[in-house]
Parts: sequence; C-alpha cells; structure tokens
Amino acid sequence: MGIRGLTGFIEENFAGWKRTRVTGNLIIDGYSVCHTMYHEQGINSVYGGDYVTFANHIKEFFRALLSSGVTPYVVFDGIDLDEKKKETHLERRSKDISRVWKLMHGQSLSERFLPYFARQVMVEVVRSIDGVCFHIADDDADSYLAGMAIALNGPVLSTDSDFFVFPIPSGYIPYVNLSWRGWRDHPIVANVYTHTAFINQLGLTDPALLTLIPAVMGNDTMPALEDFTRRVLMKGKPCDLKLTHLTVSSAIQFANRFTSHVECTMSVYKSTQHSHENPLANMQEAYDFYYASVHKYSNLNQKPSLRCKEHCVIPDFVVERFVEGKIPNLLMDAICLRDVDLRVAAEDLTSSWCHQIGIPVRKVIYGIICKKDGELLEYQRCLGNYKDYKHIKMKVTTQLEYNNETVQVPRLLDIPAITLLEKKSMLYGVLECSEVMFSQFSADLHLVLAITRFWRLYCDTSLNPTNLISVLIISLMVDPPKEFTQATDDVLYKHWTVNVSIMTELTCGHLLQFVHAFAQWQSLYHDVYCLNQLLLEPVKLFGIYKFFEGTKMYSCFKEILDLGVTNVVLQKNLNLEHYTSMYQAVML
Repeated sequence: MGIRGLTGFIEENFAGWKRTRVTGNLIIDGYSVCHTMYHEQGINSVYGGDYVTFANHIKEFFRALLSSGVTPYVVFDGIDLDEKKKETHLERRSKDISRVWKLMHGQSLSERFLPYFARQVMVEVVRSIDGVCFHIADDDADSYLAGMAIALNGPVLSTDSDFFVFPIPSGYIPYVNLSWRGWRDHPIVANVYTHTAFINQLGLTDPALLTLIPAVMGNDTMPALEDFTRRVLMKGKPCDLKLTHLTVSSAIQFANRFTSHVECTMSVYKSTQHSHENPLANMQEAYDFYYASVHKYSNLNQKPSLRCKEHCVIPDFVVERFVEGKIPNLLMDAICLRDVDLRVAAEDLTSSWCHQIGIPVRKVIYGIICKKDGELLEYQRCLGNYKDYKHIKMKVTTQLEYNNETVQVPRLLDIPAITLLEKKSMLYGVLECSEVMFSQFSADLHLVLAITRFWRLYCDTSLNPTNLISVLIISLMVDPPKEFTQATDDVLYKHWTVNVSIMTELTCGHLLQFVHAFAQWQSLYHDVYCLNQLLLEPVKLFGIYKFFEGTKMYSCFKEILDLGVTNVVLQKNLNLEHYTSMYQAVML
C-alpha cells in the first residue's frame, strides 16, 4: 500500500522521469508485482484462480527479462515479527472480504481480488527459473529491497509508493512504467524515478527531509498525523484531508523551511508538545525506516534473524527452508507468532468457512510446533455473519490413530531424525488413507489424490461430489499449455462480455457452489502442503499451478452435466481406463 496519496502526487508533479533501457541488476518486489501481474491480463478471479495461465504469464515475464540481459533479484516479504503491520493486515482482510462478497454474490465482477494460491504460485514459479535470484526478507521486504538495490546498484521494480522515499541511487520503476511486452522485437525500457531528481526538483537541502511526507501521510506501520496537518501544515485553515495532494504539497512546503532533518524534527517537537498525536515518533520511525534500516541489508548472505514469541528454539532446518521459500508464511506465523491468519478465499460467505475442512491437518501442524501445553490462536470466520471473525484458541493434536496404532506427534526439533516411512505414514494417516491406495499412479499424484479423497469425504456442498471429483481428475490428466499467450484488447473484451453469463450463474447459485467446493479443496491442499514441507517433503506434491485452472474446470463441470463424464473424457482424447482407475481410487 505504501504512502497514501504519494503515487498520484508524483505522477502529476514529478518532471524528472528518465526513459532508460533496462539491463543489469533489477530488484523486484515479489508480492507487490504478483498482485499487478495477476490482474493485468484480465485473468479471472471468479472461479477460484486460473493458476496455469498465471504461472505461464510469470514465466514469460522472466523469460523476457533474462533474454534482455537483466539479472532479476526477487524478494518476498517475511514474517511481521513485531506485528507492526497487524492493523494494516486486518484492514486489508476487511477489504478482501468485501471484495469477495461483491465478486461472489454478483454485485461487482470488476473487483480485483487475488485468488488464494496466487502468491504461492509466484514463489514456486520464481524458484523454478534458472537465472532468477530468490530472496525472502526477515520481515517486511521494503527495507530489504532498498538495501539490496543500493548494494547491487540496480533499480527497484514495485507498485509500492514507499520506494519514492528510499534513497536508491539507481532509482525506482513503478511496474506500470516497465515496457516488457514485445521484448522479442524491442528492448525492454522503463520510465525511471530517481530520489535525487525529486529532491532537486523540490529544492530540499537535506534528502532526509523527504521522510516528512510519510511521517505526515502515514504508511503501513504509522498512522497519519491529521491533527498536525490541520494545526501546523494548514495553520488552522479549513481543509479536506482526503485531498491527499494538498497534504503532500503542504508537507513539502513545511520541509523547505529547514536546512536539515534534525532542524525540522526540532521544530515539529516544539510545535506539537501538547498534541494528542506523536509526530516526533513518526518523524523518527520514518527516518529509521527509509534511511537507517536500508544499510543493515547490504550483506546479502546474512541469515534471517527469526525468533519465537514463546522463546522456543527455531531449528536450523526451518530457517534454511524458509530462506529457500519452501515454508509458506502461514507456517512461519505459527512457528514464530503462535497466531495464524488464513488468507481470505473466494468462497460462499453465507456458507461454512472453507478452511474448516483442513482443521484436522492444521491441528497436527500445531501439535508439532507447540509445546504440549502451548497456545496457538487462529483467526476464524464465524457462521452467520460473513464479516464476523474472531480469534480461536486451537486445541493441538499430540497423537494420531492410523493403521490400528496410536502414534505420538513428533516435536519440531525431532523432525530430521524421523524416518521417511514414518513421515509418509503420518501424512497419509492424517488424510485417513495409505499411500498404497494410489501406488499404481505417478508418485507426484499420490498426495493430490489422497487430498481429493479426504475432500470427498468432508466437503460441504450441495453439488454432486462425483462430478466435482471428475473435473479434478480430468484437470490432472490434461496437459497444460506450455506457453503464455499475450492477451489482446479483443481477449480482454471477451472477458468482460463473459461476465454477463457469470452474473447469471452466480445469482442462481450454481457457480457459487462450485467455487465454494473448490475453495475447500484449495484450503485442504494448502494445509497438506504445509505439513509436507514441515516434514521435510517426504512426498513429492504435484504443483497446483500445473493443473488448477478454475475457468476451464467450471467449463468442464458444465460439459459433464450436459454430456456425461465418459463423453467428456473421450472428447478430450484422454485414456478412459486411466481416468476410471484414478476415480475409483478416490472413491475408496
């Protein structure tokens, strides 16, 4: 999100944009760019995520960069260890819930909602591409990105307005300013913003004076200083603080009265000693965040400084896998914060919570992580009011029953010493099955089929589950497209015309039930993925971005209703015997 109003102000007032060919090191804000990349091609969010299309779009983007002499360094956010952004996360959650309600209940199909697995797909695809440097920050990635950009002498690519303030010599490229499409015929170029050019344009004598803007406007960790703005910047004149450009201009005019950041800070202190706000704290925090903190990230080989809220030891294997991007943030939140906030999914908000189905799996994860008497909180949606969420103290699972035996859930420190067979038995035992049930199929499909079987047993849906299972098996059997097809205006137009039929199907509830059922499947897949990663990946799991394409899956679902499963399988030139074997395994 960054600094409220600053992007618009820069777009209207900055005169120093430099059109530059992009080569060399490029430091990329992973999650920020992920949001924009998913939506820029008109990829649909209604059906639970078109992950195959998204994955191919990501691959095409990095193919373009690498082929054009760019060395991409992609950085993803780590864990909010000090919970500075907790209020921001809750605010975003509230907005996501509102977007899902509008999207899934036919009120607005233009809502830009990021599907449940989009971030994980971005991480997995980036990790798989040779030549792309992958990094996970300790906590918020902004300072890490800025420090890396300074150390590597490369610009930052993001959509976050914080980078207008960081003193990055090579500059900042807002993602919308990067012209990478058509890279086979033209070099990649961008309009680059530089901190120095903006400082010179404003006439500020001390570059650090620019931090007054976030101090006044607020960012993801600091509140806006509304009282200071009215009394000091506006000198008591009536003003609408929603006019953010006016507030930014007033902050710049105020900063221009001083020759140094220290002088400005002292003036702020004298003028606000009796204010209920704390502008001085904002001034110090802004300076520390945008200037002092960037230098601690100049060493790119340093290990992250993770810690546990309950002062438990975090094993080295956990830290190493986290740095490699093999442990999702949800899992690290549980390990470090003992507080889990599951992502909002595209689901039927009037029905049961889609994450309910995975509670048995998560209880095992929490049992591994927590002490026997440890406490772990989970933020859960309440039935009856889609906006009503509350913290639930989770009961952890300390022992499992499978193969007619009672087995103790291991402690986190003991995981490396457990045998591969024990890990697999635990994984399949949680899903109430055994691996031998799926031994006739490719090894990377075993766990997906086990997940699907468990989902069949406990999915809350009014639809015929056999049809849903058929859709999923057909999706696993169909080879996904290997190349990304660039969307044209005509394709995007078709997306919008299709929305008319989507609206009709949402209002009649057919599509809504389909999406809700697969929201439960995705949630369960994610929980099992987390447990598999925590157990050091004893089972190879087929990546969701290789087969899950919500739009095509719903189309397949309608074909099955019209033509029958057998006809659809044969129409798609799939092996009917192979399909039948997979279906029967899931139905056992």
